[in-house]
Amino acid sequence: MTSSKISRVSFIVFLLGVAGVFAPSVLGMDGIDGGFALAMVSGFVALVAFITWLIFWRMSVRESRILSGDGVLARFSYSDEEWQKYTAYEHATDASNKKIIFYIISGFAVFFGVLFMFLDPEEGGPYVAAVMFGLIVLMYAVMKYTTYANHRANLKSKGSAVIARDGVILNGKFSSWRGLGAQFEGVKYVESVSPKCLVFTYSMPTRGGRTDEDIRVPVPAAQEREVAGILAHFA
Repeated sequence: MTSSKISRVSFIVFLLGVAGVFAPSVLGMDGIDGGFALAMVSGFVALVAFITWLIFWRMSVRESRILSGDGVLARFSYSDEEWQKYTAYEHATDASNKKIIFYIISGFAVFFGVLFMFLDPEEGGPYVAAVMFGLIVLMYAVMKYTTYANHRANLKSKGSAVIARDGVILNGKFSSWRGLGAQFEGVKYVESVSPKCLVFTYSMPTRGGRTDEDIRVPVPAAQEREVAGILAHFA
């Protein structure tokens, strides 16, 4: 889903949330009979939706500027064979990276589940262990779904790429290293894979510090001469 679509959906959810806040008074609902609960939940939904809309609205504006040519450094198009090779490479890399994260989080979950079972086997331990098991199952489901969804999106169409000063649009998905605390970390040219790839790295702030994100952009053989200019721009 593009940034503009997400912003539109978020704005609709925001309006529904606002409507839910005023619904109890308009419908004559008593607060004790669920009016207060409906208003509070609706208010929370409206707040989250508004923040989401604001974030993706700003991203959609930047995406539109890039699509119109503002700050564009290169536009890549691919042959069927190049895109198929990239799709297979990206799927394998994406699955491998997500497995590493899944194993790390699962390891911590198992550790704390066993620890609390040892410390409080009668009361709190089983509850914590069940929560940790649920977390592992949830993480596994999210890992499988996101990997499948990304791969399916790449398979549905022969992709294209737009590389700009502030971000990359790859197969319709916009990734930006500008705003929201994002910071560009660098770009490297990987020639050991087929097709060759430009790997853009940027970081985002998290509770534990900063987390790196990689965007792997395949370079079509017919446009390899443009790589030097892109690397020089970000040097």
